[in-house]
Amino acid sequence: WSTYSWDRTPVLERLTVRDLAVIERAEFALGTGLNTVTGETGAGKSLIVQAVSLLVGGKGDADAVREGASAAVVEGEFRIAGEAARRVAEILREWSFEFDGETVIVRREVTSGGRGRAAVNQSPVTVAALKRLGEVLVDLHGQHDHQSLLRPEAGLLTLDRLAGLEPDRARYGEALAAWREASADLERLEQSLATFAERSDYLRHAARE
Repeated sequence: WSTYSWDRTPVLERLTVRDLAVIERAEFALGTGLNTVTGETGAGKSLIVQAVSLLVGGKGDADAVREGASAAVVEGEFRIAGEAARRVAEILREWSFEFDGETVIVRREVTSGGRGRAAVNQSPVTVAALKRLGEVLVDLHGQHDHQSLLRPEAGLLTLDRLAGLEPDRARYGEALAAWREASADLERLEQSLATFAERSDYLRHAARE
């Protein structure tokens, strides 16, 4: 199992796994560049992939809990920058979550009864919300599973990154957001003026009567 991060893409710096399948407790410290976990068949490499999948909203059920344990818990700490940080900031701002602009801590718990909980930066989220955030944080590649390549915007994002256009893209995004906000303000003002004009006509008519 391997992870690789280029500059300005999310990095999974720390992964903690507890009571997942046959794993009682394991902790991984990962860095930038290529990180590789090797081992014989049955050593548990696929369980690490399963742990990461849970972090990004993958399916979790009671079978994932180690025998005799009450719950399986996975926690990951991500360091992000660039375009990914902007996208994460938009999502967390929408949820009214705290974000320092660099670090996201995700926690996922699956109980032996089949129930589960998830949290981002210590605030609870639904699994559906976690999956949305996970699309920015992690891209899992399997034999027949290339998630990011299936997203319509993936090609353009990749081209922008390779061309070094992420700063320009970010500035454009900020300008577009400001323009949309100003357009919404203008529409509200025009509606208010129309309402005031109608009220003014009514009052003039009432005064004449």
